[in-house]
Amino acid sequence: MQIDRLLEIVILLLNNGQLTARTLSNHFGVSVRTIYRDIDTLSLAGVPVSMTKGQGGGISLMKHYVLDRFFLTQKEQDEIRLALDTLRASNFPGIESTINKVCGIFKQPSQSDWIQVDFSYWGSARDEQNKFGLLKHAILSRVVIHFNYYSSAGTLGKRTIQPLKLCFKGNAWYLVGYCETKQQVRTFRISRMTDVLLTAKTFHRDLPEDLWVEHSAAPSPALTKLHLRFDAEVAHRVHDDFNHSDFTYHKNGSLEVRVEYPMDAWVISYLLSFGQYVDVLSPLSLRQRLIDAAQEMLDRYRTQPKI
Repeated sequence: MQIDRLLEIVILLLNNGQLTARTLSNHFGVSVRTIYRDIDTLSLAGVPVSMTKGQGGGISLMKHYVLDRFFLTQKEQDEIRLALDTLRASNFPGIESTINKVCGIFKQPSQSDWIQVDFSYWGSARDEQNKFGLLKHAILSRVVIHFNYYSSAGTLGKRTIQPLKLCFKGNAWYLVGYCETKQQVRTFRISRMTDVLLTAKTFHRDLPEDLWVEHSAAPSPALTKLHLRFDAEVAHRVHDDFNHSDFTYHKNGSLEVRVEYPMDAWVISYLLSFGQYVDVLSPLSLRQRLIDAAQEMLDRYRTQPKI
């Protein structure tokens, strides 16, 4: 539709400053003559668009032109307001001023009570909630941070990081940042970070400008196919931890799950957390490792003195 093309032309000009008629014609798959007619239509509609000929010329909008709210559908206006309300819920700095301006343009109030964003985990202490606030501020303001970190090997060390983004993966929060000591992008599990401090030093590193690869301190482990059966008593955890496509129901309420996990200490402790409500159908080697781990626990408690 022409109205959609006219709106997109305005948006392209707002984002790029100046474009040639040939560039616009290639973008929309229409003739240059059609683009010229569209520009005439925009001018008649009161949009301050101009054309200059010759080398370096092109089509542009008057400086400081702002897109009229009536170019946006009601649905698009609602989506913008809801996006801004989401930022407000996460305490994005300076968002109130932006919300007031946009709502004034749209002549619609914003709603601040429909969503709440809290990055800390359930039951976390106040210092854990403050940690996320500091990290968010450091990322948005590009401030270098110091913190102590417990590695997967259990060692405690100090880190100086240029924080780039927060990432939620595998039921845990992580900080992705550029480590000034290692001089490479690293990933840190936030629950292992303590004593987070903002420094007076800022940085200019930006994700689109840097070589961005997902970093891991160790190569990805090999995965093993697991066939598990969970009793009905822990069905809620199965729904929380697995995709619905990974499990099947039985009439007695139990669920069978087929997944691929690394055969490491984590999977042993994870399956043990289900107690007697999980049965490993395969591989048999995993069954034996669970038996061995359970026997070690039993021996430990039997040999410890009674309190």
